[in-house]
Amino acid sequence: MEIPKEVLAQFAELGAFGALVPPEYEGAGMNNSQMARLAEIVGAHDLGLGVVMGAHQSIGYKGILLFGTEEQKAKYLPDLASGRKFAAFCLTEPSSGSDANTPIKMPDGSTKDKVSAFIVERAFGGVTSGPQEKKMGIKGSNTTEVHFENVKVPVENLLGVEGEGFKVAMNILNNGRFGIPAACTGAMKLCIQKTVGFWISGNL
Repeated sequence: MEIPKEVLAQFAELGAFGALVPPEYEGAGMNNSQMARLAEIVGAHDLGLGVVMGAHQSIGYKGILLFGTEEQKAKYLPDLASGRKFAAFCLTEPSSGSDANTPIKMPDGSTKDKVSAFIVERAFGGVTSGPQEKKMGIKGSNTTEVHFENVKVPVENLLGVEGEGFKVAMNILNNGRFGIPAACTGAMKLCIQKTVGFWISGNL
């Protein structure tokens, strides 16, 4: 199940995918509270669309807003704000959620105890995604595993400081865990309103 492309295109025309992006990068320049209110309104009518909007902005490209260089912002934010491209946040693991802990072994058998964050494009090659996860709800928001195999990332795509990827990831999550909950809050409010209205009408 997917949100129709024409719906996403119309949503992009409204500027909703660039709510948090500053105007100089073709965004609306909203603050977090304004963005949360927008997600709440959208989520009340279509939770899948609300989550897509929230995930794209509040965690997807949030790292570029928080830690990106001016060059990175100028290169990526206009396309992300316009909906020409969509962002994903690759951290969560099946067994540990956002507390990623899969060890990475080097060819010499050693392991690395520090991680760095990068901006990775599918166009780099070696980036693949698995089938859509089977979820109980919010099926319009696509959730899949992302695999990286021999991906060559330019050094200028390092996000933040080398070796401080965990700090970058946690800051993204801490700053971004409002968009998706806001959309869910909108859906819950509408459910309550409809339930109360149904009860008042004497049908309950």
